[in-house]
Formats: sequence, structure tokens, C-alpha cells
Amino acid sequence: MTKTTSPLRDRELVELLGRDPELLAIADALVATVGPETPWHPHRRTVVLASAPVLAVAAAIVAVVLLWPFASSPSVLDNALAALGTRPVTHVVLENSLGGYILDLRTGARTPVSGRAEVWYRPRVGLFARWSFRGSSVGANFLPAGLINGWDAFVASYREQLRTHQFHVTGSGKIGGTPVYWIESTPQILGSPDRSEVEQVAISKMTFKPLFSRRLLNGRIERGSGERVVSIESTDHAPASLHGTTPRFAPLTYALPGGYPPLSIRAARSLRPPLIIRRRIATLPLVLLTQSPATATELSQFRFPGAELYYGSLLNTGLPNDREPDTTGLKPYLSITEFTRPNALTRATRGYFPPAGSALIDAEEAVSSNPNASLRTHDGLYVVIEGSSDTLVLAAAREIGT
Repeated sequence: MTKTTSPLRDRELVELLGRDPELLAIADALVATVGPETPWHPHRRTVVLASAPVLAVAAAIVAVVLLWPFASSPSVLDNALAALGTRPVTHVVLENSLGGYILDLRTGARTPVSGRAEVWYRPRVGLFARWSFRGSSVGANFLPAGLINGWDAFVASYREQLRTHQFHVTGSGKIGGTPVYWIESTPQILGSPDRSEVEQVAISKMTFKPLFSRRLLNGRIERGSGERVVSIESTDHAPASLHGTTPRFAPLTYALPGGYPPLSIRAARSLRPPLIIRRRIATLPLVLLTQSPATATELSQFRFPGAELYYGSLLNTGLPNDREPDTTGLKPYLSITEFTRPNALTRATRGYFPPAGSALIDAEEAVSSNPNASLRTHDGLYVVIEGSSDTLVLAAAREIGT
């Protein structure tokens, strides 16, 4: 008489796979394909080692558990949730702008740079963050729960998504030499079924804490979305600002109310310092010169002194006489905004301009995955450049900043 052992008889394996009947069925089918094992003699005391086919099945089952795309290994994700603790406030330190650098416009030398955000988040209350860039504090603010989005989403949603089983394990790899599991969130549809975004997180295989987070748009890494998770924990303590009920925003805020009020070249050159206007940069002609796109608030009529210069081709919206900059990136373009004084239009509410003669090539502030640079000229202009390619952005930076 022979005996074939089903994975359903192995208690540990059942506990591992038990949350997904499909995985149990696959494991059972894998064993069935191997055939009978060594004959079973209940009265013998001889130790019988597992045969090679059985070991192969065990390895296959483990592979299915770790790489199965429609269900997660309960042990990995449960351990990831447990690693955060159960206290009410999530405290995270993030390193952002990975891939950003300061470019010396004369020599071409590059100096890597990054910023840090220390964040405290409490559900149904909000989020308080302090930012630093290149080692210097550049701002802090409080966001109520209803206004949290963008980069804040990881801090606000990671623990909840683990708790509600919205992640699944997609594979493994290494981050900085540390073995990790890669997990992905449930896809979020953006406007149409052919546009979806997922959050991808690397979890340490030793601590089960996240080490790195980024977003994928239609399966491709979104430029500027990468953040290194320096530390993460749950705590009972948070700055007093997190307990307030009134939003407190950083002083360097701005709004983009829309519209493109015209500006003459003569008026632009009458500003102090006068704006730099090139009729052509690289291969692109200047096709639009407008007043500054930024105001102090959404309803304010006051615009920051400066102008926006657009190089490339305009987008016809279909309305009579309504042609606007095409910043989709489908066609080559440069959008250059010049200001006569510093403001928050670089690095969002964390305004930073490098010394004259250099430019900040900023991965974090890439708009719609398009390259972004900011610089200060020797005459005292503050410039933000966005373009459809790195080549065009660097050409514009050298044209204006040297």
C-alpha cells in the first residue's frame, strides 16, 4: 500500500495558503502530478527522506505563494502591518527628489541633491509635515484630512491599504543591497480605463518595513515619484500643530488661476531686473508671451511680477481664438517662467533656487513626468523651466543662466 501526501494534510502550508482556495487547489494539483511517494510503513522506525519530486513540488508551491499576481502571501503583508505598530499616529521620514542634482552651467558638473520630509499623520485629523532641503529647513504646514493627495498619499494610506488587503506581492529584489519584497496596490483608474496608477513599495525581508515607494502609470515608473523611506513607526506623540482644527499653511503659497493675460515685449523688458527674452531656444520659436501665471490666492487679481514664455506650438482648444500652450509632451516644447523676486513656484511650498551659474534639475517637481529646472541669474531673475525633454531643459538653462 502506498501513500500520497496532499498539501492539505500539512498544517503550516494550509495556514499559509488558507486565505486563497485557488492557491490550495494549485498546490494539491502539483502534488497529484508527481505520483506516489516512497511506500509508507507505519510500524517502521526508519527515517525516510523526502524524494526529489516532493522537494520540487514544495519549491513550486513557495514560488506560487510569493509570485502569485492575484493574491498576496498573508505572512508577508500581515508582518508588514504588524511592523508598523498599532498606535494612532503614523510618523514617517521620507527622502525625496531622488535623481535630482545641481548642474554647474559652465563646467557641466553634477552634484546629487535630495530633500527630506518628516511627517505625522492621524486618520480623520490630518497631516503635519516639516521639510528640509540640502540640510536647511524650508517650511512646514498642516493639511486637514480632506486635502491630502499626491506625495502625502503614501503616509496617509499605506497602513490602511495593508489593513484592508489592497496590496499584493509581485516579486522580490534588492534596494541598496537589502533584500526586499515588491508589493503593489490595487490599480486606481485615472479618468479612463486605459489610464491606471498603482503604488509600488519595497519591503525589507528582515524588518518588513518599507524602504522605498514609487508610482507606476500604466505599468511605467512615474518620473519624480520615488521616495526613500528613512524611517516609519506608529506613535502616541505628534507636534501640537497636528491637533489643530484650522489649516495652517506655509507662508510661501501660490495659486494658478488659469488664463494667459498678454504681455508685450516692451513691458517685459521694462521690469526690474528686465526679463530675458530669446526669440528661439534650441530649435523652438517663441510663440507666446504672457503675464506671470501665479497669484497669491485663487481669487487674487495681483500677479507675481514676471512672465511666462512658451516655445513650441500652441494647442487649439476648439473655442474661437483660444490657443493655449501644449504641455502634454507629445510635441517638443519649453515653458519658461521668469520672476523678478523669489517665490514658491519651485519645489511647491518649499521654494529653493541654487546660486547663480547653476541650475537645480529637480526630479520631484517634474510635471506630468516632464523635466523641470530652476535657477537664479546673475542679474537677479528667478527662473523655472519645464520642457518635453532633458535636452531642451538643459539647453534653456544654459541659454538663460550663463
